[in-house]
Amino acid sequence: MVYQIYFSGHVCRESAAEPVAGDAMTAVKICKMYDVTGLTLFSEGSFMTVIEGPRTAVTAIYEFYRTDGRMSDVKVMVSRESDTREFNDFRIGFRHWDFSDACSGAFQLNERSLMSSLPTNPSTELRVLTNTFARVTALQVCAA
Repeated sequence: MVYQIYFSGHVCRESAAEPVAGDAMTAVKICKMYDVTGLTLFSEGSFMTVIEGPRTAVTAIYEFYRTDGRMSDVKVMVSRESDTREFNDFRIGFRHWDFSDACSGAFQLNERSLMSSLPTNPSTELRVLTNTFARVTALQVCAA
């Protein structure tokens, strides 16, 4: 069984609008080290994260986000056990910064890259939540 948490929140105004390349590299390394896969999207001061893997690792990563002073309003949207993973690795998309040269798991977030970062057959929850995030942050995605 794989444990999954879908959560979202805001980056505090005192912090940079989006994390720096070093933060992205650290997140990707930690997820790889603890066998956690998923996706984080940063846009317009908001983020949405889907992480999956061993329950203890996933819970610890969520707790880091929840208690990190740079984040606010961190709320769980879905938490569940699943028979299979939705993602093969962990990736981070940034709307206004492109850290792909500095971090192998990072990508420039736009409508096309968002759609290509999703699994071929995403769960209903993943499809609905990423579409909602995209509309709220003006990425204009309306995938079926």
